[in-house]
Amino acid sequence: AAGLVAFMVFWVIYAFFLASSGDIEVHSSQYEYEGSMITYNYRTFSYNNSIRYAFLFLIFCFFWTSEFILAFGQLVVALSFAAWYFTRDKSTISSFTVLWAFTQSILHHLGTVAFGSLIVAIVRTIRFIVAYFQKKMKKTHNVVMQYVLACVQCCLTCLEKCIKFINKHAYIICAIYSYPFCKSTRKAFWLLLRNILRVAAVNMVSTFVLLLGKIFIASSTTFLCYVALIYT
Repeated sequence: AAGLVAFMVFWVIYAFFLASSGDIEVHSSQYEYEGSMITYNYRTFSYNNSIRYAFLFLIFCFFWTSEFILAFGQLVVALSFAAWYFTRDKSTISSFTVLWAFTQSILHHLGTVAFGSLIVAIVRTIRFIVAYFQKKMKKTHNVVMQYVLACVQCCLTCLEKCIKFINKHAYIICAIYSYPFCKSTRKAFWLLLRNILRVAAVNMVSTFVLLLGKIFIASSTTFLCYVALIYT
């Protein structure tokens, strides 16, 4: 979280710089008020292709960095659990295990994290471009293109979710065997494919348990607030 906040500070500064780098254009318009026409001026920014490409690169940097931080956290957690699970003498496990996992991720697995997050960032950038064209197509009232772009957006969303799901298990394989990203992804894919029914069952049960937890937490906090308001 701290790394993402630090990145966002510089990202927002650069975004404001790009947003103010366009050419100012003055436009005039009119509106009717009490039978008379009122003329007013307003200003807009116009951007050339270089600035538009810079905006696209900025969006790509945001996607890659955010996914990199998320993937790094997943790998650290996977390394911590792997170290605990495969250590026979549990007394040697302490809070420094997380620090060890953090160090190992930086020294040996940054390429894996960067590669996995890069793939997700590319897909998210393509989704952003498709969403931009979807917004443009709404103004042209081209229903056919709107449906086509909606289908493309749906397929890209499914692809992104599948990549994230496989990446998460690839990081687990990498944490256990120290395989590179491609080999870890291949191993994770075939492992999931061989146990697809078990994976589906575990996901359904975990989703249901999480739903029950959310309902319980929301209900209990609402009840406690009600009691506090009534009896205080």
